[in-house]
Amino acid sequence: MRVILCPHEIGRNTRQDNEARRRDATAEARAAREKRVRKKMIG
Repeated sequence: MRVILCPHEIGRNTRQDNEARRRDATAEARAAREKRVRKKMIG
């Protein structure tokens, strides 16, 4: 784990992590939705 020097840096890093996590979650949700739609079209 990297040592963080100042609170400003901590805030920036956590914000970047949160954005990355949110992006992953939305990507997963979109994939799940597309899968469901595909199933409906087949059935």
